[in-house]
Amino acid sequence: AGAPFPNVARIKLGTAARAGVGPPGGGGCPPPPPPPPRPVRLLYIGGQGRSGTTLLDRMLGQLPDYFSAGEVVHLWAHGLAGERCGCGKAFQDCPVWADIGRQAFGGWNKVDAKAMVALQRSVDRSRFVPGMLAPVSPAYQRRLTEYLACLEHLYAGIAEVAGNRIVIDSSKHPSVAFLLRRLRTIDLRVVLMVRSSHGVAYSWTKVVQKPEVIGRVEHMPRYRPLRSAVWWTGYNGLFQALSAIGTPSVVVQYEKLVSDPETQLRRVLELHEIERPLEFLRDKNQVELGPTHTVSGNPIRFRNGTMQLRLDEEWRSRMPARDRLLVSVAAAPLLHHFGYDLHGAAR
Repeated sequence: AGAPFPNVARIKLGTAARAGVGPPGGGGCPPPPPPPPRPVRLLYIGGQGRSGTTLLDRMLGQLPDYFSAGEVVHLWAHGLAGERCGCGKAFQDCPVWADIGRQAFGGWNKVDAKAMVALQRSVDRSRFVPGMLAPVSPAYQRRLTEYLACLEHLYAGIAEVAGNRIVIDSSKHPSVAFLLRRLRTIDLRVVLMVRSSHGVAYSWTKVVQKPEVIGRVEHMPRYRPLRSAVWWTGYNGLFQALSAIGTPSVVVQYEKLVSDPETQLRRVLELHEIERPLEFLRDKNQVELGPTHTVSGNPIRFRNGTMQLRLDEEWRSRMPARDRLLVSVAAAPLLHHFGYDLHGAAR
């Protein structure tokens, strides 16, 4: 019957993609060349959306040790669809991402975006995490191997264009982190960004326009507070499991990052034993941000110049009592563990 995703076979390997895993019978990516001389150093920023992941990504991306790639998980569906890079240009017009495409695949025109999205959705879901740890389905194993080979080519291309700096991927999803830990060509370190479940749930009820969309008005999705709280518990629980099985990790509270950025940033830098001045910190509550090449993320990735750090706790005065109660109940299993009381306040 042939491969389940035959169109993905159009992807060709660029000269820089020295990856180490590939499909056994020629699936989605070409047969793998020898592994790279050193693994790609990858800092993965995880957590539920609206937890400050993009803010952390932007701040770390100001340091010469890092290359900020943004939410790489959305590259196939949004980047290749022509949405804006963090530099302000459309993805296809950004010279940095054009170079990455050439290095990884011989050019983005060699990638069948629709087929890649289909492959990604068949492999990368939170419910598939047990299969990532111990694949038991031969069909899933074949798709997983094919997709991992494509990811290896992609991250190898990013790292080469970035001059072998530490690559920041702020994709947030725990399933992506579980996929990446399977790649022997990636040296994975994880930062889990947590924010009050109440603040997260309230934020997801707001109407937020997507500035990266070109030629039309589109808004980010909105979710009911109970759904957000269940999501908060599931995401953060999976990242705790990832840490428990040996992935080097650190937890950063959004509230502490905003109130004391230097202390929290230095905790993150310790994951790669980096010590350097944080010159982009103008004072305790101000940062100076230059453009980065984030492929997707929160709208603040387009903000440059001086930015005031302000703790967003609008939920305290605007969130209905019924919603607070629902969120407290749904998030109760992990609130205390991550430093919050049952009312959502940081301790």
